[in-house]
Amino acid sequence: FIDSDHLANLDGLFDIVRSKIQHLVVFLTSDTLKRPWCAGEVTVASVTHRRAIPVYTPSFEIPAFDDISPYNILKYIAESDFGLSDYGLDEKMLSDAFHWVLGDSLPVVNMRTNVSSRLRLVAIVEDCTGVVARASTNAGHGEAAKNHKPKTSIYTIQDLSSGYVVVSADSSDDEACAAAGIVMMKISHKVVEAGILGVHLLHELPNLDVADLEEVPLRAQSLIVVLSQGSLKLDMQLYLIAEAMKAIDTGISVVPLTLPSFRFPTQSFFSEYLPKNYEQEAKMLATSLKAFFKRIAVQFATHASNQVLEAQAIIIFDRIDKKHVAGKHQRSVRQLSTTKSEEWVVGVRSSSVTGELTASGSPEEPDGNSDCASICSF
Repeated sequence: FIDSDHLANLDGLFDIVRSKIQHLVVFLTSDTLKRPWCAGEVTVASVTHRRAIPVYTPSFEIPAFDDISPYNILKYIAESDFGLSDYGLDEKMLSDAFHWVLGDSLPVVNMRTNVSSRLRLVAIVEDCTGVVARASTNAGHGEAAKNHKPKTSIYTIQDLSSGYVVVSADSSDDEACAAAGIVMMKISHKVVEAGILGVHLLHELPNLDVADLEEVPLRAQSLIVVLSQGSLKLDMQLYLIAEAMKAIDTGISVVPLTLPSFRFPTQSFFSEYLPKNYEQEAKMLATSLKAFFKRIAVQFATHASNQVLEAQAIIIFDRIDKKHVAGKHQRSVRQLSTTKSEEWVVGVRSSSVTGELTASGSPEEPDGNSDCASICSF
């Protein structure tokens, strides 16, 4: 369950937090506690079941003590005229709740910066589920967080061979990694049902080199390029787009996917940035990028409700070429029969988390008897 799906009815949202979840996962970014619905959810949890897991991200800064005192808390919370008092939440309750969720009585999960790409988000889920599992066996909260050792990888080296959907994203951008993960989760079963072998996230491959990129269009059934804030200054994505456009006649479908942070290139990008940074290759890159941007991009809003994400995923899936699956597979095998593909391809294995925690993207709301977690985020 994720709160952003239910902001139209805060009575219902607070009731879910009050009576239909077991743990509240508070995903702390720079603005989480400044959002009225998040402040309200934390407060409701603090006066009812008092079970929460704060997740600290690099952008979060612990507010000053005075800022979250009863006298100043409404100034700290953005849109303080939202009317939290209408739901029975006063300044003293809000202040006490903030001190509770930021205090030392709860297990804390920190976003790990020593792992790359989508694995940062995978590790958070595993950390949270580990805390919940240990809490359910009567382990202390502090010990649960201390002793849990999440997996660092869910991938195995395997031969891509041919016919997969490949997703490319900026591995240093959390928004891009989250978007890639959501897309993969939403379309994986549709891809397999269509006779395509699976979905791979290209940039989770260790030691991937620019020289390897020319093989990707020959192997891939389709390529989804996640465009985020820094995409056009990332060598790997620029050269991947160039190689994909060169190979467009082989039948590969190329789908640009734009995130809210992405800005389309201006003329100065082609006339100044590329020549300055890529010299002799600037003309080739410019030609490929202009051809790439003639394709209709799919807009993908990672902050949208699950219903919107589902609709966006359907659009992405519809853009994948499903008519040439067999032909692409046979052609790739012939072209790459002597290539040691296991040296460069990482296979993404679908996995699901069962138990008491349901994370972002679950299409079902918990019923009154469910043991699940709510994600409080912005």
